[in-house]
Amino acid sequence: MNSVSRIADANVRQRCLNAFVDSYARIHMVGIGGVGMEGLTRFLHQLGCQVSGSDNEYSSVLAELEDDGIVVQLGHNASFVEPTINLLVYSAAVAEDNEERVEATSRGIKTMSRAQLVAELSSAFCTIAVAGTHGKTTTAAMLFEILQQNGSNPSSLIGGRRGGRAIAGLGTGDLLVLEADEYDRSFLHLNPWMALITNVEAEHLEDTYKDESAVVDAFAEFAGAASVDGHLLINGDDPGCLQVFDTIDRKDVDTFGFGSTNDFRADCVELHLHSSEFDLVSSSHSHTLSIGVPGRH
Repeated sequence: MNSVSRIADANVRQRCLNAFVDSYARIHMVGIGGVGMEGLTRFLHQLGCQVSGSDNEYSSVLAELEDDGIVVQLGHNASFVEPTINLLVYSAAVAEDNEERVEATSRGIKTMSRAQLVAELSSAFCTIAVAGTHGKTTTAAMLFEILQQNGSNPSSLIGGRRGGRAIAGLGTGDLLVLEADEYDRSFLHLNPWMALITNVEAEHLEDTYKDESAVVDAFAEFAGAASVDGHLLINGDDPGCLQVFDTIDRKDVDTFGFGSTNDFRADCVELHLHSSEFDLVSSSHSHTLSIGVPGRH
């Protein structure tokens, strides 16, 4: 998407977000203490929704949410589902027979998984979705920091914490940096503007995928869902990513890594105790970068 069309979408984005708040002014989060649900709660609260939540165990996360004006209830009970609630959201760890989910369904209150709600919210933005078996939280956080420093002021929904709080919030720009989780096939709800895949390996075989081939197929479906006017970035050194690359029919794909055949590659790598330095090389540019992260990644 070019800059002109992204700017033109600003009014559409705001109308979509206003309509969301009008429809779901009162939201209840079941499993609010998990990092993904905490971040989504903060995002919704900042958006203007009245949010409450419940969780089995009290924690510092719940205490901070309470300090921010969010009502938190301990345990799970049908009585927590108040008549004013427009939407109940549940984490992937919350079972279908959860008392609050059952109560909401019986009273005709709309319910959504966290993944479904994130997908709905992300459709209002130019979403950059970072997926991968390993490294997606760190990569998404780094990307968010870069975009903040260049003045893009992006929104974020990232499954990690910084300073004890989830990396999540509503920015003023048109970009949303999102961590896309393969667990429970959650990332298949997304249709991002840009998709980035760090690596693909056998994971969640005991609860989501029958074998490694099924994992590759899911990542290929995620890659294929990126917007037609968007882009796909994929690790050209990773065997699993290359399997994904071979199964998709897209021309808007760039590879990254250390190998000489990648479209973007790290060259002249120098590793230090608390940092790394390298030349970022493409067909038309070369920049020397230094980051405060040690190791060859």
